[in-house]
Amino acid sequence: MRRWLWAALGTAASTLALASACDKPEAPTATLDPAATATASTERDSGPDRASGVPPVDAGASMAASDADPSPAEAPLAHWMKEHAAPAILQGDIYALAAAFETIATFAPKAPPPAYANWVSIAKDGAAAARAASLEGAKGACRGCHSQYRNTYKAEMRARPLP
Repeated sequence: MRRWLWAALGTAASTLALASACDKPEAPTATLDPAATATASTERDSGPDRASGVPPVDAGASMAASDADPSPAEAPLAHWMKEHAAPAILQGDIYALAAAFETIATFAPKAPPPAYANWVSIAKDGAAAARAASLEGAKGACRGCHSQYRNTYKAEMRARPLP
């Protein structure tokens, strides 16, 4: 009963927050769906390695299959994601997933804008979706962030220590 009540209250609050606080320029202005706001640029950002235009959100495989498991020193963010975000998604643990998204928001690179301009808002959208018990909405936030930033981050900042 407690989990249901918390999810119901979170749904109403997050729906209003998502509708009014989304600062991502590519997000539709009238949508209330966290998955829609997190994946607005997915089709535009598709590359040759993503035939469908949407990267898979297989939480257990947060890195491309061609990557040999890097050490925590070689890829701190990838290692953190495998230990925190992936298990939360795989287990459907919305509480752990909301906490993971809140932490991911603090990992946003301080690169000059607009390099990673949407990182924080995507993570906050994912946290709100998880608090609203929308696992699909949270996965949409994962897809949105990965499609926008994964390749650039890996190329430019893979070994960057986490704050």
